[in-house]
Amino acid sequence: MRRISLLLPAALWAAVWMTGAPAPKALSSFGPQVKAVLARMTLDEKIGQMTQAEQDALKDQADIENLFLGSLLSGGNSDPKEGNSSDCPC
Repeated sequence: MRRISLLLPAALWAAVWMTGAPAPKALSSFGPQVKAVLARMTLDEKIGQMTQAEQDALKDQADIENLFLGSLLSGGNSDPKEGNSSDCPC
C-alpha cells in the first residue's frame, strides 16, 4: 500500500504533463524574482523550506540553520520554552 501512495503523485504529474496542459499563470509580479531565488537554492535548502519540524524534535537550535528549516511547529505539548500565554505585552 505504501508503494502505491508513493507512486500516485508521480502518476498524476505524468498524466498532466502528457496531456500538454498549458503552463500555469504567474501568481504575482514577483514570479521572475522567485524563479531567480529558487534557481540559486540547493535541493536540501528547498526541502528544508518545505519542512515544518516539531520544535521538540530538534536536538540543537543550530538544526534550524543546518537543515534550512523554514518554520517550526509548536503544537500539542511543545509550547515555546519561554511560555505561550495570552498576557503577552506585545
